[in-house]
Amino acid sequence: MSNVENETIIWSQLRKADPEAFQILYDKYWTPLFLYAYRTLNNKQEAQDILQLFFSDLWEKSTTLPFVTDLRYYLFRGLKNRILNSIRDKQIEEKQIAAFYEVLDETDTIPDDPINDITFKDKILPLLEILPPRMQQVLQMHYLQGLSVTDIADELGSAPQTIRNQLNIALKRLREKLVVR
Repeated sequence: MSNVENETIIWSQLRKADPEAFQILYDKYWTPLFLYAYRTLNNKQEAQDILQLFFSDLWEKSTTLPFVTDLRYYLFRGLKNRILNSIRDKQIEEKQIAAFYEVLDETDTIPDDPINDITFKDKILPLLEILPPRMQQVLQMHYLQGLSVTDIADELGSAPQTIRNQLNIALKRLREKLVVR
């Protein structure tokens, strides 16, 4: 039996979620796929992580995989796409982080007297309007009035964990808006 016929049988069995077929495929292609990923990324750990995710997805989607005539091409092409997606995602994340720090640099963090600071009024206070009234109130009590989470919880009749959750959600939403701007 030729190599192509063997691969066709292995692929057909993999499409039936046969663990032995997956193991054969994994054993045969892990090293060449790893070398390709490593050469592309120049990072051993990242190459291993991406390859692990690639094989994991291959197994999870095994019953919905298409019929392919060139298995080697299909695997390398799939890995290449996963690598490109990973690189793109990292670039987007780096841009978002840079934008966030740029806004923080422009606002010089939170001033000693935020109410009288023009930058704070212009950039941060308008963003509070995107939050529900209760989150606005909790943020103002904590950051502008300097109240502790426990004091806010007592005053509003809520559990301290509820106040912490509201603060975390509010800050997350504000960060997202700051990054977009």
